[in-house]
Amino acid sequence: MEYPASPASSESRTMILLMSALFMLVAIAMAIKELPSVAEAEVTYYLVGRAAVLLGFLAHLLMALLHRSIRWYPLQIYLLGMGYCIHGQYFQPNYWLGFIELNALYIALFSVDRRQLPWLYGTSLVLFGVVFLSRSDRFVADGAMTEPMVVDVLAAVVITQLSCLILYSVLLRLRSETHRLNQRFTDLGRNFSFVLHDIKGLITSQVVYAKVLKNVGKPGSLTRKEAESLAYLAEDVESVQHFVAQINRLIRSELSDEVETTRVSQAIDLVKVLFRSKLAKISLRLTGDFELRIKPYLLNRILINAITNSVEEINRNKVIGGEINLTCSDKTLLIQDNSGTRLSSRMLESLNGPLLAESDKPSGGGMGTYIIKECVHLVGGKVHFSNEDSGVGVRVSFPKKVISWEPEKAPRAHQEAT
Repeated sequence: MEYPASPASSESRTMILLMSALFMLVAIAMAIKELPSVAEAEVTYYLVGRAAVLLGFLAHLLMALLHRSIRWYPLQIYLLGMGYCIHGQYFQPNYWLGFIELNALYIALFSVDRRQLPWLYGTSLVLFGVVFLSRSDRFVADGAMTEPMVVDVLAAVVITQLSCLILYSVLLRLRSETHRLNQRFTDLGRNFSFVLHDIKGLITSQVVYAKVLKNVGKPGSLTRKEAESLAYLAEDVESVQHFVAQINRLIRSELSDEVETTRVSQAIDLVKVLFRSKLAKISLRLTGDFELRIKPYLLNRILINAITNSVEEINRNKVIGGEINLTCSDKTLLIQDNSGTRLSSRMLESLNGPLLAESDKPSGGGMGTYIIKECVHLVGGKVHFSNEDSGVGVRVSFPKKVISWEPEKAPRAHQEAT
């Protein structure tokens, strides 16, 4: 699967602007430094070549600023950079370093078709090698290089090119996997909001019908049994209304991309409503509380996936008296359970590492932990998975800029066996 490049994205445009500006500044600075050392008979060729490269980068800089189509700009930027290095190597002995840096930076900054990259790198290596070898005798005679150094430098350039190709294959695989999971993540959130909207519509009609029945009955016109039934109906209507209100909040948070002030306790109330049946025999306890200035759906998804993972482990291990404890303290939210699950050191290293972690359970692919890590990353915080006293713990550290700690209101604990 190819990682889809987005040539018109603001990130690609910014990279092109930075690369063009950087190359122009370097080319001007090096021209000022090198011009006195260029042979008089070669000054014209040197200036013409350097001017051509500068005009090329200037054109790309202006077109990127004017928001013109930049589909082929990354390829053109590489060709201009290669031309700059080959031109410089013709007159100076040390441009092979710039050639190596160009190849390393290029794969890190831009997304390239992996079918084109070997041809691109192969062609540039041949052209650069021809120029390097054709001028090596002069640099040896000038004392700037030695004959063994010529071989070593050329070998280093070849090895670097091969290493860049291998590294790019690894990066491409990681980007493709990340893109695939992000797409699943986006689709999951969109479908989730649609399902909630449908549930809300179905329940609302039943609430209206129940209200009508309740209002039909008049005091004294009902038997005792009918009055009790209406009282139970009133309780059910109130419960369903609360459920609909919470579903409404959850839908708004899923569809909204605005930063809002929300409390952890509010998000926990949503989780309790959403997973009422799953938490039927499990105690969910929150100790402490704090406010966050974030997009609410990020906090919801962190809690939903962490609590869902804990519920699945508690049920899988058939724990009687299951507990999930959440503690808010010092910009950190700790979620831990008493499932009795112990993660291996290899799994903990994978979960806490920078790469995607895959579950070793036959029933899961690690999607829940990936969503937690991705949401925490979007918030700007850090997440750490660990083995706690009686189960697994997820420690989410929020950045100071998004958290508002209120000690006079926050230290409270409430427990509900839903």
